[in-house]
Amino acid sequence: MFPNDMPTVEAVLAIFCDAFMFKKRYSFHFHPKDVILHVYRHTTGPMVDEMQLERLTMDIQKSFDVDLADAFNERTTLRDVVQFIVGHRNSGRSETI
Repeated sequence: MFPNDMPTVEAVLAIFCDAFMFKKRYSFHFHPKDVILHVYRHTTGPMVDEMQLERLTMDIQKSFDVDLADAFNERTTLRDVVQFIVGHRNSGRSETI
């Protein structure tokens, strides 16, 4: 289950779909436990990188004023991203995922 902040959840899913070039209508097909790098590896060919991860971190920073790049790791899930944003907003400081 995502944290109980639906506007943030919806915004993160919209940004995620945009970064990975998924249609917005698929945003709620993703699960909170989906690992972002797993989605990346399954949607990106071995020779093609369309900068999905970079676009995701830049758009999260632009929308929520948090630097996801420093907190991101190979096990980061969609839930982690939402929790990071909500935690940052509630504490007024950055945390690591």
